[in-house]
Amino acid sequence: LEGTDCEISGSIEATVVKDYTSCGGTITITYNGKDLCERDLVAGPYVINVDPAPMAEVTAPEFSDKIACSDAAGFAADDASYTNGLTGLCEISGSIEATVVKDYTSCGGTITVTYNGVDVCQNPLSAGPFVIDVDPAPMADVSAPEFPTNVMCSDAAGFAADDATYSNGLEGTDCE
Repeated sequence: LEGTDCEISGSIEATVVKDYTSCGGTITITYNGKDLCERDLVAGPYVINVDPAPMAEVTAPEFSDKIACSDAAGFAADDASYTNGLTGLCEISGSIEATVVKDYTSCGGTITVTYNGVDVCQNPLSAGPFVIDVDPAPMADVSAPEFPTNVMCSDAAGFAADDATYSNGLEGTDCE
């Protein structure tokens, strides 16, 4: 009927509803309009599934392989970050707090750092474990009491020596 008085043609603007996040969702398209004779024209809905954004990757801070015993008590781990490298509605990014387990004494041991969490889509995120060796505390120095250079023979049988003391100088810490 093209080119005749009976031709009815034109266009209908799409109605687009975007209902998605970085976790996925849908885009729904419908067409509603009227022709030249005021008759209803309807097409749709057409539903397009939006796939979830790519998973995020976790970036943990750098840790030394070793730490001095005197520094172990004050050790704290920074948060790890995660991102999928996208922006806008498809961005997945944030940070995860560290779980720090200190298992050491003055004789040495370890500090273990792990990161576990979930992103906004409830996908698991993790990094680690990172194991840091805690060096033993420095050797203690022995301090012996002072002794006389001579003792009389009559006093020798009753002579008693005081105890020696030792310390490595790290007072009041787990590394003392």
